[in-house]
Amino acid sequence: MKFVKRRNSSSPNGSEVDSVVDDRKAREDLPALCEFLIETKWDDGASRQPGTVLLFHEDGAWKVAINDRDGGLVAFMTFDVLSTLFKRIDAAMQADKLDWKVSKSRGARRK
Repeated sequence: MKFVKRRNSSSPNGSEVDSVVDDRKAREDLPALCEFLIETKWDDGASRQPGTVLLFHEDGAWKVAINDRDGGLVAFMTFDVLSTLFKRIDAAMQADKLDWKVSKSRGARRK
């Protein structure tokens, strides 16, 4: 069965999609990752630009780029097994074990 479909840029999904997601199971299982991707305010109430995660397959491995858009930092992780990827990212975030680097696109971030 094929899951990848050719899409037309004038109607990429065929219908409107609500941008608000309430995935309680993910928030329970992956609290740090969900906070990183969803939260728009810091504890002090200041605005925060949510992070992004880019997943791709290269050279026989699953790779992920974790982009802290607010801080202008990026971290990378590599995995052999896709099913453990998000739990390992969350665990690394909770343990503060990501190897953050200054993002090359830092100058492009919104203020």
